Amino acid sequence: MLSLGARYISSSSSFSSTLWLLIFAHFIRRIYQSSYTLPLMATRSLAVVLHYKGYTLKDKLNFAMGSSFSIKCLWDFVLQTDLIKQVPELKVPVYIFQGKYDYQVSYVIAKEFAMTVNAPVKGFYTFENSAHSPCFEESEKMCHILHTDVLQEKADLSDNIECSIAK
Repeated sequence: MLSLGARYISSSSSFSSTLWLLIFAHFIRRIYQSSYTLPLMATRSLAVVLHYKGYTLKDKLNFAMGSSFSIKCLWDFVLQTDLIKQVPELKVPVYIFQGKYDYQVSYVIAKEFAMTVNAPVKGFYTFENSAHSPCFEESEKMCHILHTDVLQEKADLSDNIECSIAK
């Protein structure tokens, strides 16, 4: 069970949603403390969605409204969350897909989380030609990793991050 203050999450769907929220919160908090601003992050994220031809106009509008709602309701929580401290271990596989040129989620912080979290399987995948959306920017590589590693609960294609842990 993952504890969020007095609230306990036990169902798998709630746990997954909460886990993704915590991961998002951790990285946004760390970025907020860096040189990136919320308007810059939101603008870049929105630009990716607006230019993607796979979304309908309704999808694009819903994305913008959902992002605005999330930031408005969750920003304070996001700023107070540090996953490296709060989530030292997960009992599910962890896969992190990180674009090397991502200005929304720090490559260094994402890699630090991947190196420190204990999980039955963990994979950190660097997308050398991507920013925040490797699933769109390097879709063939993403699909290959999903089929070869994630669906098989392996991390054979992942970066060798264990060698780069600073002790």
